[in-house]
Amino acid sequence: MSEYYRWQNPSKTNRFSYCQYPFILSIVAKKTILQRDSEQQMILNARIAKKQNDLKKKLKVTFIGEPGLDMGGLTKEWFLLLIKQIFHEDYGMFVYHSKSRCYWFSTAQMGNLREYNLIGVLMGLAVYNSIILDLHFPTLCFKKLLSPPVVPQDVDRNPVGMCNITMDDFTQVMPDVAVGLKELLSYEGNVEEDFCMNFQVSVEEFGEVKTHVLKSNGHDIVVNNENRFDTND
Repeated sequence: MSEYYRWQNPSKTNRFSYCQYPFILSIVAKKTILQRDSEQQMILNARIAKKQNDLKKKLKVTFIGEPGLDMGGLTKEWFLLLIKQIFHEDYGMFVYHSKSRCYWFSTAQMGNLREYNLIGVLMGLAVYNSIILDLHFPTLCFKKLLSPPVVPQDVDRNPVGMCNITMDDFTQVMPDVAVGLKELLSYEGNVEEDFCMNFQVSVEEFGEVKTHVLKSNGHDIVVNNENRFDTND
């Protein structure tokens, strides 16, 4: 996440940054931060938008201080090291669910599509170079990738990755939560009195519990026998 983003959106980031308190920074420091941020944005845009054709060239990898020709082993090692870093919790892009033994997207990164797009480009580059990556995603991800099976040319006007998510799909990611939801939906007693729930959910990510409202004013709406099936916002 860029320092400028932290500066402009202090309420949307959970990590400490001096840019959240610009009054303690000098003019020189502010200038340096803005300059570095603009450089990073230009580099990122160049990687994604301006050099698409270069991605189809054969990838050759060399490690500094390690002589040798890349016959495929160095490229594979580079991808493995890169993927390991991307999925590390310090990067904050993916959350590992131990019970399902798979990764899912972090809710803390909602709206950060540019970096996810870059990760997708890297994974596609690995496939293009015949590199097998050890990625533990639920089949729901492949279901979204195949919706539609062929990506339309005008992706801005055509929905891509939109699919109907079922309870079985959710079970692949959070099986324990899915069991509780199934019990709630099939419960024959008084849901409001016995469950004492509202339309919000708490999720733990990286050791921190965050609460998300499931619908407008969900924290004030009690779940009962009638509205427990409600899927509308």
